[in-house]
Amino acid sequence: MAPTSKEDSPPLFARIVGVLFGLFVSLIGGVYVCMGVAAIRDRQYDLSWSAGGGLDVGPVRLGSAKQGVEQYRDLAAVRVGAGMAAGGAMLMTWGLALLLPSISARLLGTGFNRRKAALTVVSLACLTTTVVSFWPPWRICLDLGPTGFWGTVVFYSVGVGLLRKTGEAVGPWLILGPVVVAIALGSFFPGLCVGFISAIFVLLFTGVHVVLLTSGREDHDGVRAEGRFL
Repeated sequence: MAPTSKEDSPPLFARIVGVLFGLFVSLIGGVYVCMGVAAIRDRQYDLSWSAGGGLDVGPVRLGSAKQGVEQYRDLAAVRVGAGMAAGGAMLMTWGLALLLPSISARLLGTGFNRRKAALTVVSLACLTTTVVSFWPPWRICLDLGPTGFWGTVVFYSVGVGLLRKTGEAVGPWLILGPVVVAIALGSFFPGLCVGFISAIFVLLFTGVHVVLLTSGREDHDGVRAEGRFL
């Protein structure tokens, strides 16, 4: 007997929450896509920023709060616009991943299938485009943001790789050490701190994408193997 639509769908309250949250995330993504397209079309974008800084050492205060406007023109504006548009598109894929199952479980299907894999791949591609656009690797040692970002990525990638090779658990030094250094340097060089924090979130997002793709592939292969030997 074929399952009914009620059996395939989540409870009503969960569906309403999923639809509203999915629409909210998609709306935010759409706003960033529009901002990115406008920056590409006008070939200019002004980014206002402010950072509270300074370090109190007894009665002495080192450093101070900073603010300014980053002006992007021509190719630089196109690069930043592409990054914003890609980031918005990534949020829209997340919104779809929340919205569609809330409407009906049949829209994306059960388990990790090709439709869910496609959404994950598109999201990962958008994340990669955003990273390269906002923190271009060819600007390492020229700008503080890309230097802090890619330095953090290399540090954690090498550190985790060495720990996995030796079979040791991730120690608190690997997490707390860079955090302390980034906070200390961020008082005087806000760009480094922004790059560090951004790298942490990007690494987490990338890890989620990789886990989804690898685990989904293993589940798919397992189902195929069971079907072959049953």
